[in-house]
Amino acid sequence: MDKYIPFHFHPYSAFDVAVKKSRSNDRFVYITIKRDLAQFAGFKILTKHPLSLDDCVLYDYADGITKIDWDTMEQIGTDDTYSKNVKMAECLSDKPITATLIQCVYVPDEWTKEYVEQLFWDKGITEQPPYVSVMETFF
Repeated sequence: MDKYIPFHFHPYSAFDVAVKKSRSNDRFVYITIKRDLAQFAGFKILTKHPLSLDDCVLYDYADGITKIDWDTMEQIGTDDTYSKNVKMAECLSDKPITATLIQCVYVPDEWTKEYVEQLFWDKGITEQPPYVSVMETFF
């Protein structure tokens, strides 16, 4: 699994919380891409956290996206083991994701927003750069 770039479907997975807690002095952002791009690019799907699966199957995008328990994924405030594992479902790419393919970057504050926008500008991504949005509740 180390050769894949993971995209999670949920911003409050146990993994995200653990990383944010262990690296509390670091700034984080969420990078998002469109689902149709993931499907077109041949991304794979894990329907739950890989360590929770008896049979760790990588599904093709179209098949895997239908196997995710979306009702559980969208529940707020659940922290039972099953829910935690569902919220760590992953959309996986084995190819690099260039900045031009990014749909949106969610950031915790205005300072980070300006910083990220400047990074895109500095790299010459000025024609339809990714949308950068402050989303304090994710952090």
